[in-house]
Amino acid sequence: GTASQKELEKVEVKVYPNPSAMYIQFAADSPVENLVCSDLSGKNYSLIAAQHNGHITLDIEHLPVGTYFLAWEQNITAQIATFVKCE
Repeated sequence: GTASQKELEKVEVKVYPNPSAMYIQFAADSPVENLVCSDLSGKNYSLIAAQHNGHITLDIEHLPVGTYFLAWEQNITAQIATFVKCE
């Protein structure tokens, strides 16, 4: 198969602060692509990502309280994270 069909290696990333009410961030030394945020039921939410000084910051203020999964691609690996949105 080709590289595009190959299963990407998955890397779990710690996001912080977690839990959070306003924003979360994580270290990223290169651009992130195909960022997806979903809740436990599988509903997707759009997040605005800002890259600054080797970190990605995501605004989560608009999300309902709950647990969320993040997935994105970076350096041809699949990155995943879990976070909790609090009041």
